[in-house]
Amino acid sequence: MPKGTHQYNAKLARLLRLRGIDEAQIRDATWSVESHVTDSGSTAEEAFGSPRRYARTFTQATDTPSRGRGWYVLAWLIASLAAALLLISWSARDDDEVLGLFSPEVGIVLGAAVLLIWALVLGLRLTRRPGRQPV
Repeated sequence: MPKGTHQYNAKLARLLRLRGIDEAQIRDATWSVESHVTDSGSTAEEAFGSPRRYARTFTQATDTPSRGRGWYVLAWLIASLAAALLLISWSARDDDEVLGLFSPEVGIVLGAAVLLIWALVLGLRLTRRPGRQPV
């Protein structure tokens, strides 16, 4: 696969994930781009337009239940609570306890650690490569 196609497919896959498109559709889309570029000799940009424009042409399959949506909501809830804990702990640095549970330092470390883990998992989820299309 030409280098430009790899970059195009990586950006397309990321944009499709952000739109909530399932992995099977993402695999099909990236395989189609790769196949067309290989067969025609044109670039992905020439054939499909920008990755953003091409991603806008995809919609979620109506027969596919929104799998994993609950996990996203839970992840955002955890991140929001961790951010709130971090802010509350930071503002209570001069107090002995935060929310009557632990010291402000523990709250700051715990909130920051949870947010860091959340950001890493989100980044990995959005940047993973789609699997190969079976031949």
